[in-house]
Amino acid sequence: MTRSPNECEDRSNCGRFTRFIAVESTAVRIDMSRPDTSRDIVDPRATPKPNGKRALGTRLLCCALHSHAIRPPLPCMTLRRAGSALNCAERPYDPPQAADGFATASTHVDFRPSNNKIHTDKHTNSMTFRLLAALAAAALSCAVLPAAHARTYVPPTASFGNGPYVHRFVLRDPVTHRPLPNVRYRLLLPGHAIAGLPPHQAGGDSVVFGTTDAAGRTVRIRLPARYPESQWALQPVVGEGDSGGTFQVIDEDTGRPYGHYPYVLDVTGEYLVCGRIDANGYTVFVQSNVDRKLRLRRTVLRAPADTDWCAGPGTDIANHAGDPGTPDLYTQYLGSLVADGRHLGRALREQIAAKMIALAIAERDEGRIDTALDAGNFSGDLLNGIGYDLVNAGLKIDRAMAMIDARLAQSPDDPYALDSKGWALHRLGRDDEALTWFDRSIAILAKEGDADKDVREAHAIGLTHKGEALWKLGRADDARDAFAQARKIQPDNADLKETLKRLNVGASPDGAASPGTSGTSGTSGTSST
Repeated sequence: MTRSPNECEDRSNCGRFTRFIAVESTAVRIDMSRPDTSRDIVDPRATPKPNGKRALGTRLLCCALHSHAIRPPLPCMTLRRAGSALNCAERPYDPPQAADGFATASTHVDFRPSNNKIHTDKHTNSMTFRLLAALAAAALSCAVLPAAHARTYVPPTASFGNGPYVHRFVLRDPVTHRPLPNVRYRLLLPGHAIAGLPPHQAGGDSVVFGTTDAAGRTVRIRLPARYPESQWALQPVVGEGDSGGTFQVIDEDTGRPYGHYPYVLDVTGEYLVCGRIDANGYTVFVQSNVDRKLRLRRTVLRAPADTDWCAGPGTDIANHAGDPGTPDLYTQYLGSLVADGRHLGRALREQIAAKMIALAIAERDEGRIDTALDAGNFSGDLLNGIGYDLVNAGLKIDRAMAMIDARLAQSPDDPYALDSKGWALHRLGRDDEALTWFDRSIAILAKEGDADKDVREAHAIGLTHKGEALWKLGRADDARDAFAQARKIQPDNADLKETLKRLNVGASPDGAASPGTSGTSGTSGTSST
């Protein structure tokens, strides 16, 4: 299993990083962890799960929002295409919904900060130990976006609204603070509808997608009262498509935006972008043509090489990924590493190489995986995370095992890496050996206690993995016992449900076989990929 991207491997580096308020225009999911925080753009129906040991107030904001071509953010979010329904509810914390099934505007759900998994796929399982970061996702445009408003960028000469107070802003680079001329942007005043911009749904916010002028200035917005710039959301737009997402980071102690923090936004299956959070706590607004998961990762950016790459080649690759005649993303990132890699900091190099591996896994191209692994020279928790992904995909198992072993050499009692080791052995058919590693992981998680939601989830997944290994060994009763323990710890665990369904196992909460369920299954114990 892998630690959630919100997990702080070195707690001293976590700082007071806190709540992530996601604002997006289709659906978004966010995930945050360790100094290298991660968010995902996911199905709006799978909202982010916060992380942390402390009961920090993380809120998931599900708002119906209009857009003149728009989309929002989260530590782990799902981007949904304009024109589709967005359900902002996060299981198992589903906020109240309107009769039509859509999340209503200004619906808030309080979460405990947690480092839970944000991914719904088994190979992206993220479980969290303890996090000083809380995530909040505001999914904007939770209802249907009119097709006519799907990403139309208004010119900087446009004006909207009514009232004596004119609001116009200059979009600036959060690193250099210089104006950004002729750049696409997204602008909104949360909680306010603006005349001339029909709200996404009755009473919803109004959103402007536009381009700045030669001085970096936006459109003019006229309102009956003056609102300071700190209350607005203004972000550059990166990528193409009618789905999108962005994040806002709020300091949990002060309630103020956590500005200028370095980050990487990873659009699953596509590109990544990086930079620094702006003064109001926002990342850039990223877009896609299809539903994607969006991961927000905390990282380290070394100036000027890293920040120059983020603003230059990194953004160019993202903006032109779908252009005709453009090489595929893997080739572009490889070329960028060859050209600039020696100048980049280790953290950013690893993020780029990890993106290359994810793209290569999707293509099941082992040659490309080898090249990316050599380029990455990974360390720390990435050893376990990438190793686990490779194991789950059934690719380069030997190299994956070596990476997991390297992580265990650094941290012998890491329950996530211990579980990954067991899972790798299970995938190799060495289930007797796998049980030893599962038991070690489960014992450590049990000592942590089940008060923390992330630990509870990790504990349940570990027991599920153990149950699957037992099931494959033909020890059906022992397997059901493990599944029953997992269900007792976390009844709604998605991995448990998927495993029971895939193996055709019937188990009641007390471990008894369900009617019609065979006591053994020698052929149904194959693991998923």
